[in-house]
Amino acid sequence: FVVNVNGEQTHQIVSEGITILKKLAHRGAIGGDSKTGDGAGMLVQIPHNFFIKESEKNKFKLPEQGSYGVAMLFLPQHPQKRSIAISIISKITNNEGGTVLGWRDVPVQPDSLGDMAHSCMPCIKQVFLHFPGIFGDKLERKLYITRKRIENEARKQNFTIEEFYIVSCSSKTITYKGM
Repeated sequence: FVVNVNGEQTHQIVSEGITILKKLAHRGAIGGDSKTGDGAGMLVQIPHNFFIKESEKNKFKLPEQGSYGVAMLFLPQHPQKRSIAISIISKITNNEGGTVLGWRDVPVQPDSLGDMAHSCMPCIKQVFLHFPGIFGDKLERKLYITRKRIENEARKQNFTIEEFYIVSCSSKTITYKGM
């Protein structure tokens, strides 16, 4: 892992983390097409300044740092099933007293994937959630409960984990995963 012991957020940390991820091929975790791996990921602190810029591009506004959560989602590629998944997220968030601030499509490079990974690649999105007046550990608990309720409802609606997966949901960290 790569870390700044003083907690300073820098792009250099992310760049060095990506360098490490690129070197994971030594584990032998590459499929027969030489392009499909078993997945890898990176856990980072919420990049608030970056998300402020991205939220403006996506026409929504974020509140102050630490007062919202971000869920990284693997959703169905099929538009109708994805729409159902998105409605589950909105409904449960509202039932928990929160609001969906906005959505962000995560940039992907599907041309770098092997055939196996490409055939099952999910739609990758981020959703920004706000629970007014809740901060810190209370917000983390609220996000956890919301996540679990969303996952339970998704299973009731017959979504498999391959179709609808919440990679992370937090006000402090976000996990980026790849195939």
